[in-house]
Amino acid sequence: LHSDDTVSVDWPEVDMSYAEKIQEIYRDQDVLVVDKPAGMLTHSKGAFNPEFTVADYIAPDVLIENADNNNRAGIVHRLDRYTSGIMITAFNKPTLESLQEQFQTRSVNKVYLAVVEGIISEPEIKISTHIEHKPNKPKLLRASNSGKQAITNLSVLSSDSTSKVSVVKLQPETGRTHQLRVHLAHIGHPIYGDTLYGANSTIENTPGRFLLHAYSLSVRLPAQPHKPSRFIAPIPLDMTSYISDEVVNTLTT
Repeated sequence: LHSDDTVSVDWPEVDMSYAEKIQEIYRDQDVLVVDKPAGMLTHSKGAFNPEFTVADYIAPDVLIENADNNNRAGIVHRLDRYTSGIMITAFNKPTLESLQEQFQTRSVNKVYLAVVEGIISEPEIKISTHIEHKPNKPKLLRASNSGKQAITNLSVLSSDSTSKVSVVKLQPETGRTHQLRVHLAHIGHPIYGDTLYGANSTIENTPGRFLLHAYSLSVRLPAQPHKPSRFIAPIPLDMTSYISDEVVNTLTT
């Protein structure tokens, strides 16, 4: 550049449509718990992404060193773009480290709900495999004899023989990428709408969405360290037609 040069930059307009869709569940001086809508990214995947993310939503409150240069500052854990539901984020470094340690040591309790294809005959299944990237499609994962161990506990909540779908509760003991999606595909019951992992179904008017919802999270907060706090994200509208009030009552009691 020279002293008389003029530099102009055209920044793409950021899509702010998710700014009003994200719902706050709980907030204190250390954490923010939100209900992430399906379709919203947890954080940007590169230096710039013209989408409003969960990380963008919490950025004004995050007091972490180098937060301005970190597209995932305050993010404790992540949900896939098309998974809806509960997420906890941290406003400061001690809280971030404490929460991440709880996730790493498996001391948090996570409950997911999913609508899956087919009728599952067994009421409860413990799915234990290893998960690795597919050699020919490295962005996808698969159950395998090698890779990282993954464990998911599955309970059938209801089944519909007419539509041939089941509603299941999932409690993962590990937190591998795409774990629930891979495990359900592995047992022959892919998540409804998850065509990436073998589902025949698609969600009308919502390309890419699959019916997986992070329903609840129990974790110890800095403000209440002596007992776990449980947070619940209401079941989204696109799943309510599959999940009866009786099923919801069993989850909340």
